[in-house]
Amino acid sequence: MLDPIKNDIIKHSLKPTLIYLFQTVICTTIFYGYGLGQFGTFGMIKGIALCTTIYFIQLVSSLLYLRKFKVGPVEQLLRMWTNLSWSGKAKMKKKTFIDDSKQSVI
Repeated sequence: MLDPIKNDIIKHSLKPTLIYLFQTVICTTIFYGYGLGQFGTFGMIKGIALCTTIYFIQLVSSLLYLRKFKVGPVEQLLRMWTNLSWSGKAKMKKKTFIDDSKQSVI
């Protein structure tokens, strides 16, 4: 019974950077002065309800997004930058073979 839920949560974890950035934008917009300025006005129950709501919205959006793409857009950009390639895949190095007959033992 829990396997489909577990699989959905695992899929959700394939784009953690985007989820983190999305939560930051949502929460700072709600709580900071440049947004709604609600810092200190939420009680514990209201705060837990807000966090749960944000999480489930992100879970559903992640699952819809991952039906079409394998990883999140921020993760893909980081892979492209890290691997210095437009595809985001690491370039394979040519294998070098060492000729054992030319090695000397000391």
